[in-house]
Amino acid sequence: PICLGPLRKVNSSFVLIGDENQLPPLVRSEAARHGGLSISLFERLANAHPSTVSQLRFQYRMNEDIMTLSNHLIYNGQLRCGTENVSKRRLTDMNEMKLAELSGGESSREDWLRRAMSSAFPVVFLDMDRVETCSDSFSDKKNDQNNLEGKTEHKVEAQLVSQLVKCSVCCGVNPKDIGVISPYRDQLRVIRRRLEIP
Repeated sequence: PICLGPLRKVNSSFVLIGDENQLPPLVRSEAARHGGLSISLFERLANAHPSTVSQLRFQYRMNEDIMTLSNHLIYNGQLRCGTENVSKRRLTDMNEMKLAELSGGESSREDWLRRAMSSAFPVVFLDMDRVETCSDSFSDKKNDQNNLEGKTEHKVEAQLVSQLVKCSVCCGVNPKDIGVISPYRDQLRVIRRRLEIP
């Protein structure tokens, strides 16, 4: 619906730039979903007029290993890295001594931190089920009061993310080069509080 206002000003044609496979509308109302508001205007038009769609094949945002999952699941292997530099980009020049100190040394239980920060692994999946306090920290449990308010946050995950960010900065990564993505605003608020970001 937010697109309809500007489109009323259009004389004869318009161009939408985006990707119908990313960031679908978040619709909480069941009636609105049944009314079709869970389908974006972009997706609706792309499906109705496929000949008007021009698919961009090159991306410049992520390492090839990061791109692989979405490339196979969504883009049928057609997505490509725009440059060799983008394709092979990864953490480099980390202060390894500082990293060992921050992650507690060689025998530490926090080996996950050293692995997550290693330039040898462009992608690292952290299994939250293996974090001992994880089961007590979900605030989106069915019986949780926050769930009644529509909140979704995970405090242990926020703690681990803030550790990664702080460790990155301590090891020489410019804070402006760090991005944290979450599908939930509540989770971003928790992370911002842990990082003391206003």
